[in-house]
Amino acid sequence: MKSLFKKILIPILCVNLTSCTMIYSENQSNEDSLESQSIFDSSKDSESQSESVKPEYSQLLPYDHFDLNTYMKPIWLGDTIYNETVVFVGENDFGKLLYPAEEIISVTSYDLKTSYQKEVDYVYDPETNSILRTKNSSMPFFYEAGFYPQTGTYNSYSKNRGLLFSEGPTFSNKHVAVTYRTTKDDRITSPIDHSTKYTDILSKMQNGENVKICFFGDSITVGGNGSGFLGIEPNMPGFDTLVTESLKQVYNNPNISFVNRAKGGETSLWGYNNIHLVTDENPDLAILCWGMNDLGMSWLKFKQQLEWQIDEIKKACPNTAILLVSSMLPNGDVKEFNIRNDYENCNMILLEQAQLELAEKYGLGIATVTTMHKEILRYKNYYSMTGNNVNHPTDFIIRVYAQNILYALTGKTL
Repeated sequence: MKSLFKKILIPILCVNLTSCTMIYSENQSNEDSLESQSIFDSSKDSESQSESVKPEYSQLLPYDHFDLNTYMKPIWLGDTIYNETVVFVGENDFGKLLYPAEEIISVTSYDLKTSYQKEVDYVYDPETNSILRTKNSSMPFFYEAGFYPQTGTYNSYSKNRGLLFSEGPTFSNKHVAVTYRTTKDDRITSPIDHSTKYTDILSKMQNGENVKICFFGDSITVGGNGSGFLGIEPNMPGFDTLVTESLKQVYNNPNISFVNRAKGGETSLWGYNNIHLVTDENPDLAILCWGMNDLGMSWLKFKQQLEWQIDEIKKACPNTAILLVSSMLPNGDVKEFNIRNDYENCNMILLEQAQLELAEKYGLGIATVTTMHKEILRYKNYYSMTGNNVNHPTDFIIRVYAQNILYALTGKTL
């Protein structure tokens, strides 16, 4: 099967030419020196001069409250990461960041209301690319004994103890949000632009026509455990709203709307048995987001149940476009999931593969969230990105969903 992935390398070279100093020889005129001496000279003196040259970064977007343009800035593009979530398990834990930080702009509480001070509350360790709490830090953290209790609803594979689980704001209250400058590399695969498969619906958006989108999936699609879902600051909405509002902005069309027919705790089989919830809406676009609750089944069974949904939509609503969305990964340390912290080879990877095959068979686009989350997990702890410590995202990963969906559908970003 032809691969639907590609790597995009975006080398960035930022040089402030006004701050570069030419070096002159005693026996040369200024004019001769300018002709012969390169500003990129590899001499020792030139190296010492270039060390003082700082990159020219893009203008900062608002990051002290929810802002659509800020939160929809793709994590694989640009030079700034906004409000990346980090949590500390134990006072001396490493709050690992996704990209190497060149400048820490802010570290705040999850609700963005409390600012933490460098050297007072935290330090940045470039060797581990981590935020570290200071001895007298006021930043929140989990005590290990509480995070890994003797018994729990779920159990930890690595600790052979219980594992803290909560659907409320327990985890959000302990997260901090980090905004920082970076030079991005190829550690995150850019999503594929599938816009050529959606020319009809994108034309309707472009022409200002009414367009209705129906989101269908499990509790992640419902919105769990985003701040808006929990009713806490910064009250970021779910990816259904993020995508819809972004489309309105991209196409300058206020007539784009959505309905959300997802239901928490359900599988793709429930989705098939209740596909009328989608077809009754007769939407212009159906976005199908399944996988998390299908983790325990074979990928062939999952593929069959998702294909049934596609067939029913095409039969009842032949003009409805369909976009598939693969799931974020569950916590690999949950013993009951039998992943054993091996995100590269867990069953969710196979479920995404099933979606890729269906996408190719039916000519559909797919937002490969599984792949991007897997890549992120090579650099960050799972508990720094989860709202319940088991299988729900923080605002940061909900944004990853929205950014992937928008780009897969339109090939555009905010």
